[in-house]
Amino acid sequence: MKVFYHCFNLLLMIVVFVFLNNLWNIGVRV
Repeated sequence: MKVFYHCFNLLLMIVVFVFLNNLWNIGVRV
């Protein structure tokens, strides 16, 4: 269960990082 939580946390961090990166790229273009 601890390993699952760790993997989920890692996945969440990656998703947030990609989302913020895309948001920043859109902001730079505009």
